[in-house]
Amino acid sequence: MSTSTNTDRRWRFTWQDVRRMVASGVLDEDAPVELLGGDLVEMSPQGPKHRVTLQVIQALLAPTPGAHVAAQLPLDCGEHDVPEPDIALVLGRVLDYADRHPRGDETLLVVEIAATSRERDLQKARIYATAAVPEYWVVDLADRRLLVHRHPGADGYGRVEILATSETVTVQGQELSVASLFPVD
Repeated sequence: MSTSTNTDRRWRFTWQDVRRMVASGVLDEDAPVELLGGDLVEMSPQGPKHRVTLQVIQALLAPTPGAHVAAQLPLDCGEHDVPEPDIALVLGRVLDYADRHPRGDETLLVVEIAATSRERDLQKARIYATAAVPEYWVVDLADRRLLVHRHPGADGYGRVEILATSETVTVQGQELSVASLFPVD
């Protein structure tokens, strides 16, 4: 005979469950969590390098025609996945999303800045790929490299490039120096 304990139970949340928790006061609307695979996962606190890198990349991407930059805001990647990427380059205007969060297929690019969260950010690649995010970058602050994921599909991204600071990357026809994504040592 096997016995079961409460630790054996696992609840897989949906976005609607999380909305109800916020509405009822169980979860604070500004709680530092994101919904990944049905789990509420605590987000890593930001250090100064992370914050500065986020602001610099945000400024580099801001002039993209036909899109706007959303920083650390929810992205609808499915019923059980609502990450809050550091940066999302979202199609259209901010007001186009007044009644809902943008979906993965309504982005041009998603960027995660990895200071202490590299493993989790690499695991998010599958979530972003299945949500049809066309391009996903992990800015690896520790190793000063850019991981560029392209060609999304059900099993993840079909192509992953690792770029050094001596190289360039193109986003929406704009060529950027990879070094420019690493403003501080």
